[in-house]
Amino acid sequence: MPRTRLSLNEARRLALAAQGMDRPRPQGRVDARHIRAVIHRLGLLQLDFVNVLIPSHYLVLFSRLGPYTRSRLDDLVYVRREFTEQWAHEACILPMELWPCLRHRMETYRVRPRGFETFIRNNPDYVAGVLKEVRRQGPLAAARLPAPQGTVRRLEHAWFGTVPRAVLETHFGRGDLAVASRRPDFSREYDLATRIIPAPLRRRRIPREEARRQLLRLAARSHGIGTAADLADYYRMPVRVARPHLEELVAAGELLCVQVEGWRQPAYLHRDARLPRRVEGAALLSPFDPVLWHRPRTARLFQFDYRFEIFIPAAKRRWGTYVLPFLLGDRLVARVDLKAEREQGILQVRAAYLEPAASAGMVAPALAAELRTLADWLDLETVRIERRGNLARPLGAAFRPGRSPAKWFLYVLRCKNGSLYTGITTDVTRRLAEHRRGQGARFLRGKGPLRLVLQTVAGSHSRALRVEARVKRLPKAGKERLVSHPGLVRDLLKAVKSRREQCP
Repeated sequence: MPRTRLSLNEARRLALAAQGMDRPRPQGRVDARHIRAVIHRLGLLQLDFVNVLIPSHYLVLFSRLGPYTRSRLDDLVYVRREFTEQWAHEACILPMELWPCLRHRMETYRVRPRGFETFIRNNPDYVAGVLKEVRRQGPLAAARLPAPQGTVRRLEHAWFGTVPRAVLETHFGRGDLAVASRRPDFSREYDLATRIIPAPLRRRRIPREEARRQLLRLAARSHGIGTAADLADYYRMPVRVARPHLEELVAAGELLCVQVEGWRQPAYLHRDARLPRRVEGAALLSPFDPVLWHRPRTARLFQFDYRFEIFIPAAKRRWGTYVLPFLLGDRLVARVDLKAEREQGILQVRAAYLEPAASAGMVAPALAAELRTLADWLDLETVRIERRGNLARPLGAAFRPGRSPAKWFLYVLRCKNGSLYTGITTDVTRRLAEHRRGQGARFLRGKGPLRLVLQTVAGSHSRALRVEARVKRLPKAGKERLVSHPGLVRDLLKAVKSRREQCP
């Protein structure tokens, strides 16, 4: 007989397992298969391009996969077209096959920003003309469209920005346009949905009530367990609309109605939800991670009161500007206010706070390790901790000398026969001595004496690897030019750092 009562600890483990937070991160190279699996497990990735640290959708994947090449996600969405953008929880990346389930919303799309429907109503020729221009030109960004004569181009609403963008967004929200790509500044390029969404999906019509049931079915699978309000929030559905469909899923045996310790409302448990014996690992969570979406659920599951304060005046913030909760095991044990200072190569920890029931001795080393990993992934060479918050001092101690992220060097050696060898190391002197003793790379054995002809700071390990790969792909003449002109090396380092997938 199925259980009808669960402890809070069990509910927490169920929820984290459903989100893929209960298992170790992949070992070795993370490829498209890993990214694809996470998105299908979550059902969607919320888009947010606040770039204090890194755009949120990249961070949600990092929390589950560890370091990965961000361009792999972009490739799946904008090149392979396995995923697409649409309004779901908010603006989201979601599996392409989910598009028909959202069709009923597109047909009743409410124009944004509020009040802009008056413009849409009063300017039918301009609105239709925008669609014609996309049809004629192909993928089009808002910056390439003029505003209608006699109107102000910019809007007061910060997210929509301009009249052309708001009109493009209206067509997008109604399903006439889809997102073809993202520009380096993350702005959208729109194209006709007929060119982006496969024809079988466009032709597929799902009745509104069945589409709602399917969205709730997916929400229950991705959440594992939740109240009616929790599950309705996943795809932004009114609770009064969701409740009858949840009862239908219970009657069909897809969901189980259970009582969770300390919860006032009954909960719905997905029939395939997995209850692990323990949850291990550590992860910093984006403010827009699905684990945190519905704040009442976060409070019930973790006894963790979380509020995103970036839009609150600085004097009124309690925790900081861009605060990430830290998950250790199955508990949210700390929160850190982070900022990426890209020009200086610094991951700045502006504040660090320990939760009341957590131990600084347990949390600080684990958090320090996660911050090092994050900094390396973001190509930031240093983690700087400011003394704000009750965890700042223990966290600083965890970064004692010898344990800080190492600085990596790119070096080039000239062999006796004139050939060039490229490598990376944290200690050029020691590495050169090893090569001269015949240790290390087989390529160099018997080719001495060796002469160091180029040495330059490459930054973090991941960035050094990328620079090394670029240099090794050069023909010998290209390597000779690099050795002869140090300025070319600086240009190469700058080019690698500025690539969108490496340094957004």
